[in-house]
Amino acid sequence: MVNDDNFFVSMRNLWSDYRTHLGAVSDFNVVSLYELHGSVRAEAKRSVGRYDVLAIDNPWLGEFVTDGLLRPLDDLIADSSVEAGAFNTDVWSTGNWKGRQYGIPIYTTIEVLAARTDLFSQAGITYPRTFDQTVEAAARLHRPARDVYGIGWNCAPGLPIASTFMILLGCCGAPLLRYPLGRRGYQWSELEGDQFRPNILSDQARIVLDYMHRLIPYSPPNILELDWNGRLGAFMAGRLAMTYCWSMRAARFEYDIASQVKRKVTYLTQPKGPGGVSANPIGGFHLTIPCNVGDAKARLAFEAIAWLAQSDERRGSGFPVAPRFSTAADPEVAQSTHVFTFAETLAKRGMVCASQRPAIPEYTRIEAILGDRIHAAMRGEITDDEALIQSQNRVDALMRAAGRY
Repeated sequence: MVNDDNFFVSMRNLWSDYRTHLGAVSDFNVVSLYELHGSVRAEAKRSVGRYDVLAIDNPWLGEFVTDGLLRPLDDLIADSSVEAGAFNTDVWSTGNWKGRQYGIPIYTTIEVLAARTDLFSQAGITYPRTFDQTVEAAARLHRPARDVYGIGWNCAPGLPIASTFMILLGCCGAPLLRYPLGRRGYQWSELEGDQFRPNILSDQARIVLDYMHRLIPYSPPNILELDWNGRLGAFMAGRLAMTYCWSMRAARFEYDIASQVKRKVTYLTQPKGPGGVSANPIGGFHLTIPCNVGDAKARLAFEAIAWLAQSDERRGSGFPVAPRFSTAADPEVAQSTHVFTFAETLAKRGMVCASQRPAIPEYTRIEAILGDRIHAAMRGEITDDEALIQSQNRVDALMRAAGRY
């Protein structure tokens, strides 16, 4: 069971190749990200599973492990050709909980800012590096009469806007909770006590909401419903001058036959807020084996995971690479877009981080709170301070109920 993005859809289309290598017949169930968490959780809780391998989003790891739904993979790794050293350290660590490995990175992606080189050149303006510069650039390139809008970003309720808020908070140099903010591999299982206290009611969070409000006038008319699919489609159609995007999805700008922006895109680091940093977040998925899979089947499942993770169509670091895609993307096509090289460069320079979306057991419930209250503020139904106070109080109550402090 996997996500419905271009990576996994293409992988499903090549399953005949995998069957040739593995000598087994299996099926992919491709599920929308909105539904994937619930579907994976329901599957993992069955007494007898229907799927031997489940794809989970990075920040879900703590929840699934602490609920006893995932099998540790250390013994299987030891008997295989999978080596932690073949992966980027930050990437590998996102599959670890209390010193045990529960997930193998199948792909990793970084959220960046994509910009239309032709429109910036015609307007004679420089690429933005800060929140203020991004708003200024969006305003100058906003041409609604021509159906061209300044910027696209995730503002739909729930998961999309919650993710935006957490990522931008990191770009202001502030963590979501009171853990030490840093760039390198976090061990979320080691958080304790006051480190679980929410840090939502803060000056940095007010800056983030102000930035989001200032982007709305230069965004598409449906911005309050725009998610990762909507912003991707609008940018490919030539309707956006800039868009926040995940690097794996951004590959479609070059290889998708419907793209109107081929060879017209450059990629920029995350604009930073006042006193902040360009915090380029790591995202992506792990392949995991649920506990309801028996040992014999688990070993066969891990053979599949190992082959998928290490086949020569993937690159060793674990950063976004298209494996040997079918018509959607093969290695030659993947190499034709420099988003992969850009993401790799950020990784090598230590300019990526996994701290904005903490993979703790309470993550999805925090996401739901933020996705509701922050969207209410963007709709103008409550003030920014009301949204932050309510979010702070609800997350605090959640942590207290969990016995965190």
